[in-house]
Amino acid sequence: MNGKWILHRIIAGILVTVILFSSCAVLDIQKKYAAGEEVYNNLAAYKPTADTTSLQGGGQSASEDASALPKMLGSIRALRKQYTDAVGWLTIPHTGVDYPFVQANNNRYYLDRDMDGNYLAAGTLFMDADNSGDFSDFNTIIYGHHMKDGSMFASLDSYAEPEFFKTHTEGIIYLEDEVREVEFFAYVIARADDVALYESPKDTKAKNKLLSYISDKARIYRNIGVTEEDNLVTLSTCAYEFKDARLLLIGRL
Repeated sequence: MNGKWILHRIIAGILVTVILFSSCAVLDIQKKYAAGEEVYNNLAAYKPTADTTSLQGGGQSASEDASALPKMLGSIRALRKQYTDAVGWLTIPHTGVDYPFVQANNNRYYLDRDMDGNYLAAGTLFMDADNSGDFSDFNTIIYGHHMKDGSMFASLDSYAEPEFFKTHTEGIIYLEDEVREVEFFAYVIARADDVALYESPKDTKAKNKLLSYISDKARIYRNIGVTEEDNLVTLSTCAYEFKDARLLLIGRL
């Protein structure tokens, strides 16, 4: 009887420990999400204020709204003045993707840091360190985390649905001297070591090879007539279909 009582006490103790540990883990995760939300709520003061609702409705685009342009550019100039590594702001209307992005001298610094350089689990959207910074490269890559609370690039999952892709084809990139639109044409799931998708070729043959590779690899592909004379924007985040999977949403600038 005493042996059974001791065993029951041990099991109960283990269960209590597991419950407490799990509760602490959940609270820790919630704190990390809350910290990210607070950081980006504060950064909203720098958000360009153009009306982006027209992009999917066939109306006047943000880049065509000349009256709003000075204010939009002023927001980005203020952002760049405050944060040395800031490049611009990325918005994909009606998806939740609406964040500033940066560029550092390596692709690790902003994985778990905010724009002040402080630890932040959500990190900051960042442009590939090897890109020129002005979107003049053939392929400019912007990385972001796939957060389980739906923030950062998590909503790019929705592009796996053809109907969603069809109705969310455009994004906006706000820079300090111009506003550029992106027309998305490919949804790709690839391995993290598929380096071809992360290259920015310079000669015509290599550019066409990359375009063909994207077309072959894409799970959803819209033929919008992209050529080697265009500039691409690739949004990259983690995917969970297999180990080290990556989700890439690719558009024409």
